[in-house]
Amino acid sequence: MARIDQKLKVWRNKLFDKSRNNEMLNVRTTRKKYVSIKTPGYVEIYDKIVMNDRQLSFKQPIDQNTNFVVGSTMALMTKLGFPMAAYKGDILGVSVGDINDTLYALRKDTEHYKNEFGVDILHLSFGYITWKLSPEDNDMSNTPLINVPVHLERKKINTPYLISKIGDAVLNPALIYLLEDYGISLPEFDQNMKIDKYFDQIEKIANLNGWKFNRDVGLNLLKYQKISMFIDLNNPENIQRIKNNKLLTSISGDRPYDKLTIEEVNNISNNQDGISETNQILVLDADSSQLDAITLAEKGESFVLYGPPGTGKSQTITNLIATSLYHGKKVLFVAQKLAALEVVYNKLKQVRLDDFCLLLHDVKAKKKEVIDKIYKPLEGIQRTKVTDSAIKKLQELEDTKVLINSYFKNVHEKIMPPFQTVRKDPRRGSSVPASPRGGASVPFGGQRRGENHHRQDAFLSHPPHRRRCLPAGKEHPSGHRRRQISDCGLPPGDCRSP
Repeated sequence: MARIDQKLKVWRNKLFDKSRNNEMLNVRTTRKKYVSIKTPGYVEIYDKIVMNDRQLSFKQPIDQNTNFVVGSTMALMTKLGFPMAAYKGDILGVSVGDINDTLYALRKDTEHYKNEFGVDILHLSFGYITWKLSPEDNDMSNTPLINVPVHLERKKINTPYLISKIGDAVLNPALIYLLEDYGISLPEFDQNMKIDKYFDQIEKIANLNGWKFNRDVGLNLLKYQKISMFIDLNNPENIQRIKNNKLLTSISGDRPYDKLTIEEVNNISNNQDGISETNQILVLDADSSQLDAITLAEKGESFVLYGPPGTGKSQTITNLIATSLYHGKKVLFVAQKLAALEVVYNKLKQVRLDDFCLLLHDVKAKKKEVIDKIYKPLEGIQRTKVTDSAIKKLQELEDTKVLINSYFKNVHEKIMPPFQTVRKDPRRGSSVPASPRGGASVPFGGQRRGENHHRQDAFLSHPPHRRRCLPAGKEHPSGHRRRQISDCGLPPGDCRSP
């Protein structure tokens, strides 16, 4: 087995939790954030919400003090010995605590998750299988069968909660893949089929395997994003794409990846690569490190761009997207949280590139708005041309950048100090006589650091033509007799001092 196959198995196992901790496989009906639907029956609710796309309301008790007729009737029935409660609404839900408190908590958590991740997690579940997920389990699990994403809202504080469908009814994918391990497959499901007929088939499978099937309806929170990635990794076409991807196979260890060294990354310069200001497609300001990231992306290199908040990562991503659009490329920008997507989208909107963008997880968008958003770029966007004055300003900027880079290079150029073993004088280009040890003889090598240090400073403060040379054969302060050599580090023939 290739390493990529092993990695795929590890990735799938991390995405799909097969234990009772997975809420897709075990819904805790006794917790506060669960509502059991008692009336009407599952067939009627399914037909109204799923088949007919109707909006239903949760029943609320009628206040006897605000409705005289209802209040009088209830008081009379109580005196006759038949107390009764009057409700208004379509659905009677029951929860551990107060039903309104539970619905409020469900709606609050749903909105928070949508704003953070752009995913709907509130579902109306039809049918529950009570069984043991594995032979080692001691407790039974309650697994939902059919899940329908729904929206919960309340217009006013004294009005009932309203529930409506916002997606198609689907079989629980976690249950499907778990049953595959036991060699069990569920019948194909279509949301337009009669739900009671489908439940009859499920009940037969449950009886054969010793499970208990309940035709209950419940409102609960189910997080689908991990199981969706798990399904993608099980698709044969996607698996082949992964095996053909150079980066992913390199991560798995199947092939080496030609990565850039740190020196190569640090040496990337837009000037060295011949990229001028007129060829750079920048819609926002960018510093040198951000330009390096854009250059790497244009070369097709894979890299990680990291930094603390406020260092311009979103700004760099915006420039990367704009550059890719200019070169006719398609870009898929993904983020764990919706807020990160909105930051980049707003920056693109500021530079009027939002017509080329489509928010796939826009929780506020309606179907017609999404279609219009796709149609507008196809209909045609007015093309604009860069003016001559703008090109002139870019050229001036390019000339200024070249001048500054040249000055920076000269300032930071490494030059050999005069009191170091050298072969050539970097100031004159003349050769320096080599010492017996292979280096050049240098002056002021005495043991007393302080005195000689001041002498060296005084020596360096004078230009070469004013420096005094050491006569031939004169004893050096170090106590050794040296060949004739000038204090300026040049042979006597090259020294111009008197």
